[in-house]
Amino acid sequence: MGLLVALGVFVAAIVVGVVFFVTGHTVLGIIFLLASLPFALASWVKWADRGI
Repeated sequence: MGLLVALGVFVAAIVVGVVFFVTGHTVLGIIFLLASLPFALASWVKWADRGI
């Protein structure tokens, strides 16, 4: 379950980064694109700790 949550967060962060990048907010887009992997790893660890 944690892997699916991590994949969802990863894709969502990439989509948000691309939206920011395309709409002219270049810095925010780059920040979200670079932070997508740490967001996914953090959510995976958080869901793995729940034991679900």
